[in-house]
Amino acid sequence: KTKTKGIFVTDNEWNEFKNRQTKITITKNNIIQTKTEYLEYDNYNNPKRVVTYKGNSIFQTKTINYSNRPQHINKNLINLVDVITTTDANGNSNSVSNEYTEKGKIYKKYKGSDASRILLETFAYDDNGRVKTIKIPNTINSELVTEFNYSEPCFFQNFSNLFF
Repeated sequence: KTKTKGIFVTDNEWNEFKNRQTKITITKNNIIQTKTEYLEYDNYNNPKRVVTYKGNSIFQTKTINYSNRPQHINKNLINLVDVITTTDANGNSNSVSNEYTEKGKIYKKYKGSDASRILLETFAYDDNGRVKTIKIPNTINSELVTEFNYSEPCFFQNFSNLFF
């Protein structure tokens, strides 16, 4: 499927037989800006290896590892991402790993994996499943805490009070 927005053209290619996206190409003035190819999928149709090109050169490769057991969350079968490893064109790699709550929400996010991982963020959620706090450790042995407050939906009983 091709979409044009201004001078950018986006082409999406699908393997209809397996219902998998295989490629996204963004061009500008007939020159490839970026191209993303989905090279490998697991048994649940989740992408496992994704390569992104800038022009004709590999920009980065992502390897995605999912938890061994899918979980039912809100009546949907979800495969949770355990580790995403990104490798750039120079061979430098970076991994991010996650821990999840029993409801499938990210609880902790780490840089690296296994014993060498470093805590990046801790998430807490309210009773409605919305992010309540994000805690980020810093170098002074304290943490930066971002709190989210949500207003409840408001329904007006009498609209005439709004206009005078």
